[in-house]
Amino acid sequence: MIDSITDCGFCGTNKVQHTIVKGRITYRSYVDFYSRNNEEDSPMLIDDNEISTFTCQNCQKMSIRIKIEDNEKPDGYKYIQVYPIHPDGKPLDDVIPDDIKKDFDEARLIVNYSVRCANVLLRICIEKICNFIGDQFQITFTEKDKLGHKIEKIKNNNSNIGLNSKIFDLLFIIKEYGNDNAHSMREISDSDSKESFDILSNFLHQISANIATILKTNEIVNNFNSKGNISNKV
Repeated sequence: MIDSITDCGFCGTNKVQHTIVKGRITYRSYVDFYSRNNEEDSPMLIDDNEISTFTCQNCQKMSIRIKIEDNEKPDGYKYIQVYPIHPDGKPLDDVIPDDIKKDFDEARLIVNYSVRCANVLLRICIEKICNFIGDQFQITFTEKDKLGHKIEKIKNNNSNIGLNSKIFDLLFIIKEYGNDNAHSMREISDSDSKESFDILSNFLHQISANIATILKTNEIVNNFNSKGNISNKV
């Protein structure tokens, strides 16, 4: 999320100016009530939070930002952009199907609002990745196969695939976190919730990169084989 007053969320330039509007919107934060009644040290938005518009002089588009508490800033607050919203982090490798990348982008988009939902989406991603691996390497899954069964079948056929053995540990970890988050079995604290998503998304990038390497290598080898380049040199 963008927290600079001068950076445009659309074109990326630093020609953004605070729009002064009559009757600037403010609202009383419900988070403040939660903080005072539950956790004294929990993150808290400033009372009567200011919702402001910022207009870019370069592209003429308008963003919306709210003022929140930030003790590290000289004035004790900063602006957080709430529109437009862009996903945090980097996308998956290009060889991964678009529907999986779309789910991953959605997870990155909502993680600042709901880590549980984001982690569940990561689980959905790896189930689709397992289906993708099955399609690529002729591994048959039945309707009764749950995600754990699919991972085991891929592992049993890995001699024909070539995945790093650690990939299966990463798949199982993402699966377990996704299951726990979906069924509220894992307690998530404010301090480690975003960190857990960052770790799991890093795992997913490792899985994606390993699959990409294998598929791209297979493509190169198949191209050489089709031309007889390898067999002629053996």
